[in-house]
Amino acid sequence: MKPVSVLLALLTLGVALSAVAWVTKPNPQAKTAKEAFKESLLSQADQEAAEQIETAVNEPVAENPFDLTGTGPHPKAVIDDSMHDFVSMEAGKEERHTFVIRNEGEAPLKLKGGPVQCKCTVAKLNLNEVLPGESAEIEMSWKPTAVEEEFHQKADIWTNDPENSKVELHVKGAVVELVTISPRGDWALNRIEGGETRKITGFIFSQHLDGFNILGHETSTELVTAEFEPMSDEELEKERAKCGYQIHVTVKGEMAVGKFRATLTMMTDIDGGQDFDIHLWGLRPGPFSILGESWFAKNMLVRIGEVERSQGKTVKLSMFVTPGEEPIEFETVSTDPPFLDLTFEKDESFDVPAREKYWMIFTVPPDSPVGVWTGERTGTIVVNTNSDAMPQIELNAELIVNE
Repeated sequence: MKPVSVLLALLTLGVALSAVAWVTKPNPQAKTAKEAFKESLLSQADQEAAEQIETAVNEPVAENPFDLTGTGPHPKAVIDDSMHDFVSMEAGKEERHTFVIRNEGEAPLKLKGGPVQCKCTVAKLNLNEVLPGESAEIEMSWKPTAVEEEFHQKADIWTNDPENSKVELHVKGAVVELVTISPRGDWALNRIEGGETRKITGFIFSQHLDGFNILGHETSTELVTAEFEPMSDEELEKERAKCGYQIHVTVKGEMAVGKFRATLTMMTDIDGGQDFDIHLWGLRPGPFSILGESWFAKNMLVRIGEVERSQGKTVKLSMFVTPGEEPIEFETVSTDPPFLDLTFEKDESFDVPAREKYWMIFTVPPDSPVGVWTGERTGTIVVNTNSDAMPQIELNAELIVNE
C-alpha cells in the first residue's frame, strides 16, 4: 500500500472513532432508567422512614417511658389551657384542636403520647423533644358517632418533667344532630272525621347552626298545608337550640275512608340545599265498623298471615254499615298484590234496625306467586262504593306466600 493511501486510511479511521466517541459520550443531565428507578426507591424509602419515625413518636404507650430520677437540671412543662370547650358539634363529624406546650425549664423536655379514652380521640405530637424556651404543638382530634349531651374525652401526654410527668388534655361539648324535628318520627293525627280540620304544631331547629332559612315547602296532597314562623326565645331556650322554626300543619278531613298518609317536605339552605321530610298519618273512619280477629282498626289492616302456595287461604271479616236511602254497593277497584281478591256478601240473617252486616271475604287463590307483603311493603286494597258518606275505602293487608 502506498504511503498516501495508508495516511488516508488512518485519517478516515480516526474520524470514525471520534464520531463514535461523541455519540456514546454520556449526558450528565440525562438519567438512565436504572438511575431513575434507584432514585425512586430511595425516595420511597425516605418517605417510609419518615412515616415510621412519625408513627414511633405518636404511638401511645401505657406508662411513662422517661427516667424521672435524675438530679437536674430539669425541664418544666407548661400548658396554659388544657381544656378545650368546642360548645357543640354535629355527630359523625371530626373536629381538631391544637394545644401548645412550652418548656420553661433548663433541660430538654421530652414528650410521648399516652392513653386516650376512646378510638374517637387521637393526640398527635409535632415534636418529641422541646428545647428550653421553645414550644411544641399537640393536635387532638375527635370524631363522636352518636348524639351526646355532655361529651368529654381526654388524652395523656407523658413528659420527663419530674413535677409534671403527665399532662392531661381535655375536650368537651355537646354532640348534636345537625337539625332536629320535633316531634320525632311520624306525626300522628289519629282519627280524622269527615269534614273535620285538624291542626298539629311542631318544630325544626338546630343546636349547632347559628341560623338557617326555609326556602320553601311541598306537600304530597292538597289536603295538607303548612306555615312557618321563627321560634321564640323561650322555645329556643327550652330546646337548647340556636335557631329554628315553628311548623303549623293543617289537614282537611276530605280524604278517602281508611288510613291516611302524607309527606311535608321542607327545602332549606343547609349544606347547599338540604331537604327535610315530615311524614303524617291518620285514620279517616266511615259510617261502618269492621270486626274480626285478623282486623287491626288502627292501621286499617287485615292480617291474612302465612299462606301455603299450593292451598291458598281465605279470611272473613264482618262489616256493619249504616244503610242509606239506596242499597250499598261495593266495587274492588285495585289490589296489591294483584292476585289478592276481596268480595262482599250481605248477611241476610242479620236483623238489627238501622244496621246491615256484610261479610268481607279476602282470598289468596292457590298457586299465587311466592312473596312477602308486610312492614313497609304491606298490600293495599281500594274499594269504591255508591255511598256519599264513604265513596272510597282504602285497606291494608299483610300476607306471606310460601312455596
